[in-house]
Amino acid sequence: GTLRFEVEAAPEEILVRVRDSGSGIEEAARARLFEPFFTTKPKGTGLGLFVSRGILEGLGGRLELESTGPQGSTFVVRLPVPGDPTMEASCASGS
Repeated sequence: GTLRFEVEAAPEEILVRVRDSGSGIEEAARARLFEPFFTTKPKGTGLGLFVSRGILEGLGGRLELESTGPQGSTFVVRLPVPGDPTMEASCASGS
C-alpha cells in the first residue's frame, strides 16, 4: 500500500491529511476507532489512534477520520496556528 500526506494552511489551523490505499474501514469499526484497546489487527494493541488523538487534543488540535471507502481511508490532523489564542490558552492551562 501507499501513504500520501497533504498539508494545507488555513487562517486558524494547519491541516495534515494522511491517505492510505487500503481497503477502507468497515462501518462497524468506525464508531470505535478512537476507543482504547480497540483493534482490527491480530497483533495490535488498539492504542495508536487513542494515544495520538489525546496528544493532539492536548495541543489544542484534533484527529478525525475524514473518509473511508474501498480505495482507502483519509485521516485529518488539525493543529491550531501558532499564536492562535485558543492554542496559547490550552498550553498555558496545561491541558
